[in-house]
Amino acid sequence: MPETLRGVDAARLERSCRLTDSIRFGAGAPGIERAAAARVYDDLVSTFTRSGAVDEETQRNDLVIIRQVVEGKEIIPPNRAYDFSFALDADQQLNKMGWKP
Repeated sequence: MPETLRGVDAARLERSCRLTDSIRFGAGAPGIERAAAARVYDDLVSTFTRSGAVDEETQRNDLVIIRQVVEGKEIIPPNRAYDFSFALDADQQLNKMGWKP
């Protein structure tokens, strides 16, 4: 898992890395133009955090959207839908190692 967080940091901090590798992958999908893939990836990468976790407000907002899409009635609390303990553990490991992006 620490390796995954290193990759997320590289994608978050180095735009040229993101564009070269990730957009090439996204643009290879049928029907997705390179410019659209770049725009979506730029929007998505802004949500990446250093620890790999997502703040509770974002979790709640995402769950509201999902509930609307599936026309659900039940309000699901974030702690029932998300578990970032693995990401937080990996972040702690990286911090103990002194790793910096």
